Parts: sequence; C-alpha cells; structure tokens
Amino acid sequence: MKNKIIWIITALSFLVSAVSVNFLPEQIAAHRDFNGTVDRYGSRYEIFNYSVLILIIAVVFTLISAHLKKSELNSSEEKEAEMKKNNNKVLLVTGICVVLMQFVMQCVFVFNELASSGRLDFDVEIDSLSVLSLLMGIMFIVIGNIMPKVKRNDMIGLRTNSSMKNDQIWQKSNRFAGKVMVICGFVTIVSALLFKGMASVIIT
Repeated sequence: MKNKIIWIITALSFLVSAVSVNFLPEQIAAHRDFNGTVDRYGSRYEIFNYSVLILIIAVVFTLISAHLKKSELNSSEEKEAEMKKNNNKVLLVTGICVVLMQFVMQCVFVFNELASSGRLDFDVEIDSLSVLSLLMGIMFIVIGNIMPKVKRNDMIGLRTNSSMKNDQIWQKSNRFAGKVMVICGFVTIVSALLFKGMASVIIT
C-alpha cells in the first residue's frame, strides 16, 4: 500500500504539471540565488522537471523496496524475514516523505508563478524556502520516530562501524539518533515559522 502512495503522488505531480502548464506564463523562474532573486528564466515546460525528479525518486525507492522484498522472501529464518519486512516499511515511509515534500514544493512553485504573473486575483507569494524548511522539519520528526524500529542492516538506519557491531549497539545508536532527529525537527519547524528565506534554510 505504501508503495502505491508513492506512485499516486508521482501521478498527481504529472497531473499538476500538465494542467498548470496551460496557465503559466511562457517564461518562468527556473532558478533563484541564495537571496531568492531569480537568476535564470526558462520555458514554462520546465515545470515538468519537478515531476521527472519525483519519478526518479519513486523508481529508486521502488527498486530498493523490491530488493528488500525479494530478500525477505528468500530468508530462511522467520526472524530475519520479519526484520527485512519491517525495514521495508520504514524505507517506504521515508520514500513517501521525500516525494510528498517535492510535490508540495512543486505546488508552491506553481502558485507563486501564477501569483507573480497576475493570473490570480491576489498578488501574494509564499516563501518557498520557509516552506522547504518546514517540510524538512516534519520529515525529520517522522524519520526520527521510525528510526528506532529499524533492525540492523546494510542499507538503512544509522550505519557506522560501531553501530554495526551487534544488535544491542545498533538499537541504542538508532534510538539515540532518532531522538536527535526529532529534536532537530522541532527546532527546524520553529525556525521556519520565525525566520524567512535563506535564514530558515541555514538553520535547518
């Protein structure tokens, strides 16, 4: 089911691109510098770059998930199979967070372009960098909460020479890392609400 959510978000991204391209101006802000100033304009069809990026992310997470699923089915021990199944769930939750974050940023970009070009009844732009920091903070909290559930493996989690020594050290390491990520997530959300633009990104 979680894998389907990733692809539903991917499909929505292409739908947003296909619909919005008919309303966007011929030239859109293709890139901004650290101060938020537009330093390159491009064709309105570049809005599909968001969708292509989301598609690539979806493919990567799907392939890794398929590998874990195959490894789970080939496991000789029930405990090992359950471990890989659990890790796969954690991986897919992370994948959902990443593609959803990119999709929201795409929607913010479309809104800002429509607003700045006068195609909306109001001229109000959303601070995209603050939104990015806010989304990152939420993602930190989500991932931080699921990190302690990850079992020792060579693909996901806090993998260091020390944490990979045994299951006990792994569990303690990832529990600690999860708590730190949650704290960082809350700090990031607060900073995104208090500071604007690049300042919120730097704090993140």
